[in-house]
Amino acid sequence: MNKFLNQVESSFEEFGDCNFPIHLIQNGEQKKVAEQYYLSLLECNHLMNLRLLAKNSNYGQHVDFWTDEKFAEIGSLWFISQEKPEYGFSKDMYLNFLVNQLDDFIFIFNLYLELIVSKLIENCSLSINLEARLVPDKIYSFNYTNTYQRIHKEVIVEYLHGSYGQDQNIVLGISDLNDDSLKKLKAYGFTKYHQKLFKDTDYLFLDEYKNNILENEDDILALKDELKGENRSNYRDDLNRRIRVKQNEGKLNLEITIWGHSLDISDKDYILDLFGLNDDIDRNVRVTVYYFNKTAKFSLLNNLLAILGKDKVEQWMKNKWLCFKPNPEIKFLAQESPDVDQAS
Repeated sequence: MNKFLNQVESSFEEFGDCNFPIHLIQNGEQKKVAEQYYLSLLECNHLMNLRLLAKNSNYGQHVDFWTDEKFAEIGSLWFISQEKPEYGFSKDMYLNFLVNQLDDFIFIFNLYLELIVSKLIENCSLSINLEARLVPDKIYSFNYTNTYQRIHKEVIVEYLHGSYGQDQNIVLGISDLNDDSLKKLKAYGFTKYHQKLFKDTDYLFLDEYKNNILENEDDILALKDELKGENRSNYRDDLNRRIRVKQNEGKLNLEITIWGHSLDISDKDYILDLFGLNDDIDRNVRVTVYYFNKTAKFSLLNNLLAILGKDKVEQWMKNKWLCFKPNPEIKFLAQESPDVDQAS
């Protein structure tokens, strides 16, 4: 999209027009297929060739004629560049338009969550067939609703992508800008990290554990430095013992369950943080990923390989730090209807 917008803008700057034909090479000969392909694309995207607009309006094409009032009247509608209105197009204005469209969608999506999803109530009880019942101490939720909290109020839930409601801060976007042209365009408003920072969501993920690791590593390094300059055997033995104790204290002992998440690259940062907890040494972090069927397992593994690389995924699975399990069987148990007094 950005490459297309760059070409449109460059064309307007050079020619004041963007009406390039499409050519097809057939039997070595170039034949014109469409006369106004680019112009049609512009019109489909609500853009306007100002040269054509001027022919059917009273505004004219000269800079002097474009007052602030006229820009307010039609400039924002047709993405007219205020710096160079004779060229009739500004990709920055068009990008702002797309960002506003995303905000409008989030507004509508929040209404749906608030007016419909949050009003849903239980009409039956559940029976989940698990080897051990899942009773999490904390949930990192990628959803926006508080359904789990409404049912299990004692569980702490952190909403990594914001939450719905009157003061909603919903985050919807991509992981990062990988294309240099998008970075040049500064299209960061479509990234999750920009939205999390802008909307002040709780974007801290596993930070308490990462901080514990850093503090523990600093203590161990200090002991190892002290060990290097020590010649007394008894004291060296004591230092080695203290190092082993610190290494044991550094174990996090975390059982992490991933259920209902795609492990897609759009959440790459979270996945890297999670699978970095056992770097250097085994800190007793174990991850279980539940999957719906074999096709889902295939996709989940694919996504992890794309983000973490073959070596890390193999290391985690060979050491049994990571395992995949099928979703447990869930039975919906119908609630008994209340007794109804029969008329005599």
